Amino acid sequence: MIEKVEPIVQVRGVSKIYHVRTSIFRKIAFYALLNVSLEIPQGQVQAILGESGCGKSTLGRIVLDIEKPDEGEILWFGQRVSDLDKKTYKVLRPKIQAVFQDSFASLNPRFKIKEILMEPFVLNYPEEKKRTLEVVSDYLERVGLSKEYLERFPHQLSGGQRQRVALARALITNPSLIVLDEPTSALDMTIQSQILNLLMDLKKQYNLSYLLITHSLPVALEMADKITVMYLGRAVETFHPRLFYKIDHHPYTLLLFSSYPDPFANKPPATLYLRGEPASPLNRPKGCAFHPRCPEVEKICQEMEPPLKEKETLQEIACWKR
Repeated sequence: MIEKVEPIVQVRGVSKIYHVRTSIFRKIAFYALLNVSLEIPQGQVQAILGESGCGKSTLGRIVLDIEKPDEGEILWFGQRVSDLDKKTYKVLRPKIQAVFQDSFASLNPRFKIKEILMEPFVLNYPEEKKRTLEVVSDYLERVGLSKEYLERFPHQLSGGQRQRVALARALITNPSLIVLDEPTSALDMTIQSQILNLLMDLKKQYNLSYLLITHSLPVALEMADKITVMYLGRAVETFHPRLFYKIDHHPYTLLLFSSYPDPFANKPPATLYLRGEPASPLNRPKGCAFHPRCPEVEKICQEMEPPLKEKETLQEIACWKR
């Protein structure tokens, strides 16, 4: 009998509510996330795709336990995070790491690179304190930087070099999962490609899992084993990248696709004409949240919210017409 291996992270029906003060006496509650579920197995990449404000970074912070969900639950290695005792939490927490979009903000400007990398190692492996400098030098070289960078400060490094340092810091605790929150969006195209290639090499070398948060469909298609498309805090589609050109997609996914036309295509890309701007989460539309902009909108879309339903093609989609 084959023993079932639990996913590294499970997100079950997670919702997150924020409150915005509109006046001295009034607050408005809105859902930044609404009933989101996903699983991340060992060695796989789960991409979260969507525009700014769709809730993808909020989901990343909840997976990291930086924020708590208001509804639903998060499981690490099959255990509810909310039920973990302090000893178990201390063991599991280093296994879930992050690399953020703004590498300069995520690195303490007062510390040398040596000190930035030594801190997490000493905290998690105090019994190996004597090896600290040797270990941090090794990890820095694994991400493509020589040990001479150990004596530099973050402001003395380029954006790509700082992101490599952030990646080395995440790796130094021997994680199983790294949350990548727009890890290359602040970099130029050449450096983006280098960092993405490095991420995939490290994934293969250490059997890492990634939660990749991105607004770029090409990046998601290149790196992910599974893609979840989000709009206004809700998952509207999930699919496997290898099936992308073989299945019928949600109109919002098609919008994202048209935003990245192939410059080498034989014919001009199809153009989607959308009305208006994304709705505010403070004033979520009735029915399907995408219907005010959707070119295929029908009456039912304006009245009822479509459920996320499973299709035969390893796809889930929330659309009345699909």
